[in-house]
Amino acid sequence: MKNQKSENEGFTLLETLVAVAVFTTAVVGPVSLVSYSIQKASSARNEAVAYYLAEEAVEYVRNIRDSNALGKVNWLNGLSNCFSSSNGCYADVVKNSINPCLPPALGESQCPKIKYDKDNAYFNYITGEDTIFTRKISIDKNVGNRIYEAEITVEVMWLNRSLVIKDHLFDWK
Repeated sequence: MKNQKSENEGFTLLETLVAVAVFTTAVVGPVSLVSYSIQKASSARNEAVAYYLAEEAVEYVRNIRDSNALGKVNWLNGLSNCFSSSNGCYADVVKNSINPCLPPALGESQCPKIKYDKDNAYFNYITGEDTIFTRKISIDKNVGNRIYEAEITVEVMWLNRSLVIKDHLFDWK
């Protein structure tokens, strides 16, 4: 007797290719969605950190203004490195100092990168690893030629992105 092969034994090449294409489509869709979601979550995290770093700088400058008012000295005392005529400044909250940024190179101000100290869980300029963030503070003390008002601009830059916060300070004493 002869062995007769059934017509339904095994898959043809075309059926195999179709099965592989369906399987690939079923796997690639969710994987790309997860990748996209992780990228957007990281971007949102960076924006939140940038916002809080910018807000910290505004609050620090406000604190200096308030301390000056209580000490009966010029309300902008100690902030001259930040005036718009200079290259801007950065606020080192840990060392309680305002420091000038270096002159621009390639069109961007040279403020140092902010570090993150994992042991103490805070951002600073002294200890920890460099982050992707830099922060520049500029103060325009001639807002509409009013000597009692100044505009603070804080720009936080990271990965070809930036976040800018502006606020107005007043000499309230």
